[in-house]
Amino acid sequence: RSPGMERERVPRKVVAMLQKAAKLPQEPRVAWHLASAKLRVWVADDNEVPIRPYLVVLTELYPKGRVLKYSSPFMRASDADEVGDPGAKPAWTRLLHIALEQMLAPENGLGGASEAADNAVHRPEKVYVADSDPEVLEPLRDAFKRLGIECSFLAESEDNRQFVKNYSARLIARDVATQGNASGQNGLHVQNSGVSEAVALDALRLLFHLFACAPWQATPSRDVTERYSGDVTQKRIPCFEERHAYKIEFHSGSLAESSVAKYVTVLGASDPGSRGFVGGNSVTSMREKYIKATTGGVRDDSADSTEGQSASEKRNNALAAVSTEPRYRCASCAAEYASGDRVWKCSGCRAVLYCSETCQSADWNSNHSSECSRFSQAIANGEGVTVMRTNWRQREIVVLFTDETSVPFDDLDLMDAHDVTPFVEDLGGGKQERWFVVPFVTVSGAGFAPAVVRPTLAELRWIEATAKALMCVGSPPTELSGPIELPQAKCTL
Repeated sequence: RSPGMERERVPRKVVAMLQKAAKLPQEPRVAWHLASAKLRVWVADDNEVPIRPYLVVLTELYPKGRVLKYSSPFMRASDADEVGDPGAKPAWTRLLHIALEQMLAPENGLGGASEAADNAVHRPEKVYVADSDPEVLEPLRDAFKRLGIECSFLAESEDNRQFVKNYSARLIARDVATQGNASGQNGLHVQNSGVSEAVALDALRLLFHLFACAPWQATPSRDVTERYSGDVTQKRIPCFEERHAYKIEFHSGSLAESSVAKYVTVLGASDPGSRGFVGGNSVTSMREKYIKATTGGVRDDSADSTEGQSASEKRNNALAAVSTEPRYRCASCAAEYASGDRVWKCSGCRAVLYCSETCQSADWNSNHSSECSRFSQAIANGEGVTVMRTNWRQREIVVLFTDETSVPFDDLDLMDAHDVTPFVEDLGGGKQERWFVVPFVTVSGAGFAPAVVRPTLAELRWIEATAKALMCVGSPPTELSGPIELPQAKCTL
């Protein structure tokens, strides 16, 4: 009848177990740890909605440091009435039930009876709980107090997190659960890039504010609309479209560096399912990716010239048009330039190009002096040569709003731990959709295998600064308006 016990109706089975446990002998200097954590897997509930089930783990902290007991929705059917909704956080009564089971019928952590030396029923001296929520901790503290057991908060240990990962891997191996393609990626803060939890949380919160601002839904000024559509009343084009790239330069005093990415493209105008933005240093590369991603592969305003063509034909023609545009890179600084630009060419092999004499001299000392004669001989024999430089690899920053199954578990767990909620979009008719965000970086080019990595600290600062710029701009710059100064975001767009 303590206040904590009155907050929720306690099952009769648990009450009976409490009465039995009160009669057990108490072992001094024995401490347990009780934790519940979301598994790092996805399963479908009765409505075919993906959820992350919870795993409850009871650990003996002292004296032996071992897992005593664990419980999940995938265990024996007799526990189904105790587990309840697998996607819901376990109630305090469920946690209490697990601890009482171990007191009355000790297990060895593998679902079986304890060894002979450990199977004596007993009460521990202390029980720590890895949940600081008063609605969980306080009633548990009251319940254990009735058994003469001290109860307090203790954060989840790294060993416990590793046990959750291992158990999740076993479920996947048994083919009873799955993971998304990005689920196993490191979190924003789980990497050697200087990104702390606080920095990662600030970035996530800011990006959810960006989603609420929805720059992909902004309306342009009248002159811009007329230029593209010819009729304002019949067609209203969002001011940020995937087929437009904007140059962004950050001023002194900004935390972002302009060299991280010079251009930004906003996503979501034509496909509401792919909202976000992309940043990179190559406009041509960004254009190619846009054409590949769009269904028709052509710009909206060129539809008349492609009438009668299939979607695949339009895409292939557009890609062919892009690929025929000559594109070169400086072999030293990796600067990109087009046909007609002034370039410097090695006078020996005439196969390697540079944007300046300074770059040509620097590359000769670091790379080309060892390959020039080999290139010259290959060309003399009628063979082709391949020029590759590691700094030709392109890093493109991507911020994508998506469903939670496409977000790394580390990011989801960080959001849960700090009460960062996703953006909830009202779809009408009583329907809602939850939007999460995943910032990542694609690394490709120069003949190396493409890869997807998490942003560095400098790239995350660029993401934050760009998000602020997109939130405070009224309408985007055009060839008519010229650059727009955004003092709030300390940049020029």
